[in-house]
Amino acid sequence: MRLTLPWPLRRFLLGALLCSVTMATAASGAEFVVDAAQATDPSGNVYRTLQELSSSGALSSGDTVILCNDDSSLTSALNVAVHFRSNDPALFRTISSSPDIWVDYLYNFQGMPLRPGSQTRPDISGVLDENGVAVLTMDSIILNGMALTTTHTSSCIKITGNVQFENSLGVPAIRSGKYSPDGTVSMTLEGRFVVMLSVF
Repeated sequence: MRLTLPWPLRRFLLGALLCSVTMATAASGAEFVVDAAQATDPSGNVYRTLQELSSSGALSSGDTVILCNDDSSLTSALNVAVHFRSNDPALFRTISSSPDIWVDYLYNFQGMPLRPGSQTRPDISGVLDENGVAVLTMDSIILNGMALTTTHTSSCIKITGNVQFENSLGVPAIRSGKYSPDGTVSMTLEGRFVVMLSVF
């Protein structure tokens, strides 16, 4: 007797297999240094500002950005999901918007990777775990007026590490538009977190 799986089940199993292979091989894991004291050297993955690095197109999802100083150069949200850490774990590095072109979020997560090749913004293909959760690490990082935003169509996001959220610009640290009847949320925090609020 020949066992035949229904077509929808075969598609699901094939998609799950391809997705696991894609997630296992997608992340490049490169490290980039942002250091205002050094000259830009793309061949050495060194850039003077975070905006310069973002605009270069060199970043891939899953890469790590090492900050050697505070940075207030961003003029737009990042379009790839990357990890951040300070070059010195004892010193926090602050990421904030450019004073010339104000942007109030570091990431605006949209889209859900339901199958291989699904488009998300930013690209989270390199930070997905085996459960399809985007896991981002931020060590010794301060986000000043740079929210982490999700929409009702976004994937689940987990932020881990030692990170502070400052509200000196009147921007909420986390904005989430995703909800469900069972009470699940789209973003979780795991690690040491400090949220600093300013009174206006």
